[in-house]
Amino acid sequence: MVQMVRTAILKVVCLLVLGLSLAQPAAAAETTAAQATSARFTVDARVDQVILAQLDVRLSCVAATPAQQQVTLDFDGTHEFTVSVQGTGGATCTLVALLPTGQNVTYVGDGGSIIELDDRGCHYTGVSPGHANFCQVRVEKKATRLTVYKKWIGGTGEEPNVNIHLACNHQTQGAPLWINADSSQSWELEVSDPNGIRCSVYEDELETFRVDQSDCSNLLIMPGADEACTLVNTKVVKRIETLNRYGLGAMILVMLTAGLLAIKRLVR
Repeated sequence: MVQMVRTAILKVVCLLVLGLSLAQPAAAAETTAAQATSARFTVDARVDQVILAQLDVRLSCVAATPAQQQVTLDFDGTHEFTVSVQGTGGATCTLVALLPTGQNVTYVGDGGSIIELDDRGCHYTGVSPGHANFCQVRVEKKATRLTVYKKWIGGTGEEPNVNIHLACNHQTQGAPLWINADSSQSWELEVSDPNGIRCSVYEDELETFRVDQSDCSNLLIMPGADEACTLVNTKVVKRIETLNRYGLGAMILVMLTAGLLAIKRLVR
C-alpha cells in the first residue's frame, strides 16, 4: 500500500516538472514574439523639486499602438513606454512633457530610431520593432521680468533720474528703481499663478513734468514672460510764467510807444 502511494506521488511530481519544462519555452517564445513586434521608449525626469513635485509626460505615435499614452512621474522618476509596431520603419512617435506656463524645458535623447530634439519634445521617426529609445526631460524655472523705459517730451536732455515703484495685485513688489531716458531698469518677479498677475508702475512726479503712466498700468504678467513698458513725461509750462513774459513784452512796447510820442512832440 505504501509503495503504491509513493508511486502515485512520484508520477504527480514528474507531471508537474514536465508541465513546467514545457511552459517555460512557450513563455519565452511569447516574450520573444512580443519583443519582435514592439518598440520601447524610456523617459527620465530631471526637475527641481522646488519648481514641480510631479511631471506629466505623454507619448503620441502614428502607425503604432497604442496611439497615445500618458504617465505622471515624480520629479526624478523614470518610466518605460511600450508600443506595438507592424512592419519596419513606418512609425513615428513624440515624447513631450506637459508643463505649466513659465518653465524652461530641455530634451536630451538617443536610441535605435532616428531622433530630433527641440523645445517641443523628443521626436522619433523610423521606429521599428526592437528599437529601444531614451528621452530625458530637464525642467528649469524661467525668469519673469518687467523692464521700464523713460521718455521725455519737451525736455532739454538734462532731466534728472526719476524714482519708480511697482505694485502687483495691490501689493508693493521689489525695491524702488531710478530710471532715465538712457537708463532703463527691470524687476524680476516671482509669478506662480498660471493665470498671471496684474501689475502697475508708479513714478514720483516732478513739478515741471506731467507723467503718463497708461502704458505701465494694469499689466498682465504671465509666468516666464519678459514684459516692457514706457513712462512718458511731458514738460509743463506754468501759466504764470507765460503771463509774466507777455506782460514784460507789453510793458516794453508801451514804453517804446510813449517814448516815440514824446520825441515827436519835442521835434515839433
